[in-house]
Amino acid sequence: MYMDMLLCHIGKYYSCLFKHNMDNQHTKREGVLLSFFSPAADLFYFVTFLTVISPIAILFFIPNFFREDTPFFKRRYLLSILTVPLIFLLMFILLFIAWGSSPVIIYSDQKIRVRMIPFIPWPNHPFMD
Repeated sequence: MYMDMLLCHIGKYYSCLFKHNMDNQHTKREGVLLSFFSPAADLFYFVTFLTVISPIAILFFIPNFFREDTPFFKRRYLLSILTVPLIFLLMFILLFIAWGSSPVIIYSDQKIRVRMIPFIPWPNHPFMD
């Protein structure tokens, strides 16, 4: 109960702080610039960076499976094949985190808000849409 009150208070503070009526292009740019200073935006941009770097890093491990002096040598073919599902699983998890932490929220009445805490408020658009 106390945590709900605290999150409600934090949400009201940030919604008052960043409450802009985004009617013209100038204030839309302000809203996007404000999104660079939210923790949700930091997480979103970091996850976006990871979606590019992590598959490449995982693929660089495959040559190590074929070296005879490593313990992976006995199962080199199995581990090489398992890297593909690992990449897909990692991308699914990273996309879910990016979905919940996207910093700019656009409501149906065309008002734009900046999300400060990832997943709060819960995204109202479907995942992978």
